[in-house]
Amino acid sequence: MAEFGVVTPSVAVAGGTPATATGKALSVVALRKTYGDVVAVDEASMEIAAGEFVTFLGASGSGKTTTLMMIAGFCEPDSGTITVGAVTSRGSRRRSGVSVSSSSSTCSSRT
Repeated sequence: MAEFGVVTPSVAVAGGTPATATGKALSVVALRKTYGDVVAVDEASMEIAAGEFVTFLGASGSGKTTTLMMIAGFCEPDSGTITVGAVTSRGSRRRSGVSVSSSSSTCSSRT
């Protein structure tokens, strides 16, 4: 974003720079999560480079926490892929190097 005078910091990572096939540290493709008939996250996709600072902004109930919990591996997406570094995951498993902070940290089924 040099056109706005913002410089992305360079981040050194032990063991080399982790990167997905597209060269980004994190890649999320077509992530989807439902609770019964309620669609919490609908086909979310994003790529985030190492050293980028990202904020999710949205209305209450828009899927921000659910998306972060899936990225961190605390709950399983219904579909989609999450790639952190060179590791692609389709199931729920805690990912090292990913930190999620939220007052609501559950992905249990809602009834």
